[in-house]
Amino acid sequence: MTQQTQPGKAPILLPLALIALGAALIAIAVLVPFYSEDELVKASLGERITLVSPAQSAGQDAPGIDQEFPAQVIDRCSVGDGSPKAAVLSAKATIRTYVTVEEPSTENTVTYQAGTSVLVSEVKARGDGQPKTLTPVALQRPAPGAPEPKLPWSDGQCDNGLLLATVDRVTVGRHNGLPVAKGLSEVQVEPEQQARLLPNRSGQQYRFPFDTSSKGQYQYFDLTTGSAFPATYVENTEISDIKTLHFRVDIPETDLALVNAPAGVDEGKLTLPPGTALTKPLDWWNIPNVSGKQDQTMHRFYKNGVDLYVDPDSGVIVRERQDMHQYFAMPFSAREAASPDLKAFTLTIFSGVFDYDPQTVEATVKQAKSYRDDIALLGRTIPIGSAVLGLVLLAGGGVIYYRLTR
Repeated sequence: MTQQTQPGKAPILLPLALIALGAALIAIAVLVPFYSEDELVKASLGERITLVSPAQSAGQDAPGIDQEFPAQVIDRCSVGDGSPKAAVLSAKATIRTYVTVEEPSTENTVTYQAGTSVLVSEVKARGDGQPKTLTPVALQRPAPGAPEPKLPWSDGQCDNGLLLATVDRVTVGRHNGLPVAKGLSEVQVEPEQQARLLPNRSGQQYRFPFDTSSKGQYQYFDLTTGSAFPATYVENTEISDIKTLHFRVDIPETDLALVNAPAGVDEGKLTLPPGTALTKPLDWWNIPNVSGKQDQTMHRFYKNGVDLYVDPDSGVIVRERQDMHQYFAMPFSAREAASPDLKAFTLTIFSGVFDYDPQTVEATVKQAKSYRDDIALLGRTIPIGSAVLGLVLLAGGGVIYYRLTR
């Protein structure tokens, strides 16, 4: 009678290991789609992108808009002492934002630093209407012993092409893009001044959440006002083969002189932030049907209409279009007693329609597609591959075990 040979310990371990590995891979295939949504799909810590938004031509039929110089900017040389009248120039202007990731950034949070500059490269010169190139350089520190320059519109600085420069820093969640509690939130406007804290920041700003929905309730943070406003879904729009969600944000007329004013404090007792109010003789303002030598103080106002085109899968803002207006006007508190002409008067400081240029859209589309590839890898490729390989290993391990134990 032939004696049946029992398998040794070493051979029997191989099929058991294959079965265990196959079961583990199947478990991974089941769990990864649920785990990846919040834990694996996150904003990259290596992001670095330049967003360039030139002023756009409004079309040949747009009244009062120079198609070659579509932005409007106050003639800063007319603001200096001795100029009899205010003037507004047609200009070529660009908003440029350089976004990088900085510390502190962690497994679940990312800190964005965004340096934004508003540059005027060329204006139609005063008087003859000929183009004039400005110098787009930042103000330099004075040499030792030299007097401090008078800012912002005198001592030759009125032809500086740099209108505004800010550095914004904010720490947000890597999945939802929202500011985190006790995270970094500050903005710096003047190089020589400390950054101003923005402790109550809320809403989306540099990105939207992964899996953004047309039915979601989103707020958009506007840095100029320091407030968040509703982002209302408009429609689906395709941009470079990506189906984006178009959101509209309407930022109402806001008095920038009073944005950070304490509630209940009399306006006349406030120290207004530099650049948010200007006092000039009535004649200088050039108000229709109004004249006089007495001083008139105007506040700086701002309003904006922002169109955001968001890739729903990654939350990347593929395109951003702004219809921005900054201007001097009567303070709200003085309008009721003012004449109709004074009440209706505005003097443009800076305005225009600004939209991402083709190179910027190409870069944001590339960024969105990179995230989409990662999402597909985590959501489909890895689970499907793990499931198939797990089944193969289970089957192979079972067959080997059966043959060894026959």
